[in-house]
This record gives sequence, structure tokens and C-alpha cells, in this order.
Amino acid sequence: MVDGIVETRTVKDGGFSCEIGYSGTPDTLVILGLSGVSSVAYTQKDSGGTQVASGTLSTASPYYTDWKDWLFGPNKRRTELVANIGLWPGSLELDFLGTAGVDAEVGMALVGMQRQVGTSRYGVRSGITDYSRKSTNDFGQTYLKKGSYAKRLELSAFVESDSRQTAFRTLADLRATPCFWMAGGHGEDESVQAYGWLKDWSVVVEGPAVTELSIEIEGLI
Repeated sequence: MVDGIVETRTVKDGGFSCEIGYSGTPDTLVILGLSGVSSVAYTQKDSGGTQVASGTLSTASPYYTDWKDWLFGPNKRRTELVANIGLWPGSLELDFLGTAGVDAEVGMALVGMQRQVGTSRYGVRSGITDYSRKSTNDFGQTYLKKGSYAKRLELSAFVESDSRQTAFRTLADLRATPCFWMAGGHGEDESVQAYGWLKDWSVVVEGPAVTELSIEIEGLI
């Protein structure tokens, strides 16, 4: 759960608890790869062990297409959660709550400082890179081996030209650094967010007032 790999899961029947210590003053909590978890309760403590904040995050999904889907469709749950936390150095205690007899699984928990590089434009391209493999033997029999997959994002964003150097430096500093990227949705739209690395980016000076950023994110499993 804290090894930097989403694919490896921490699993326990009915749920479990853990505590994450950190330095600095992060303002965001991100939890990825959730399965069998109905909610996550968090308690934030300062460096002296005093509770300074707490809350509960629900994995209930708002993405039902209609009332029939809501009443009779499969139970939909978020697999990713994003929450704002207080600016206190210390630790976070996380309680992953599930149902007895059902494995609660968590892929990764992150705490960090959120940065806004620019304002994303419409036209965000999102998808996955599928690592499943198809093979055919000498007798023509074809087999498909299911593998892992990673998200990918391609987007354009704009900044005021006065902020161009700040955006340039921020992207340069994030080179070869795994991060959680959100192209809108404020952490509630899993289709336009991904945990990955900044594969490619460029700056286009469109005019004296506005600068465009072209960003490509390759997800990490």
C-alpha cells in the first residue's frame, strides 16, 4: 500500500487500519485501488500525537445512468478517493471499513501537496494501456492472458503569460516523479485523473496574455 505500486494490494477480511507518518505540511490525501471498502475514516494528528482533524470518505459512486441502474444494477463503488486535509506535520490514521466475509483491498495511499499547473481545456484524452497478451501456438490455438493496465492522459491547459515561468518550473521539477494528476473533476471523476509520470510536455506561447501547456501523462501500475 505504500510501496509505490498500485497493483500490489493490502488485503484483509472486513477491513483494516493503518497509520502513515509524514514530514512537511501536505494538504491532500489520495487513496487508489480500492475494492470491497464502503468508507474510509481518517484521523489526522500533529507531531505531538494530538488529534487535529478527522473525517469519513464514502466510496459510494454517484455515476448511475438512471433509476433502473441505481435500483437493480450492480453496486458501484469508487476505486479512487481524494480529500483535502489540514496543513499539520504529523500522521494520518486510516480505517478502511468493509463487510465481514468480503476482502477489503487497498492499492496505495498517498499524502502530498497539491499544485495547480494550469486550467485544463475541453478535449482531454484519457484511456488505458493494456498489458494483456495474445499468443497463438503452432496448431492455431489462440490464448489471451489477462494482464495489468495503466491509465494515460493527454490534455491541454492554459495559464496567464505572467505565470508561464512558474508553470514551466513546476513541470520541470516534476520530471521523473510519480504524481497523482487531475485534469478536472476535483478528484471526483476517475476518468480524467491518473497516478503516473510526466512523459512529455511542451509550452506554446499563443499570445501576450495566454500560454498553452500540452501535457502527456503515462500511468504507473
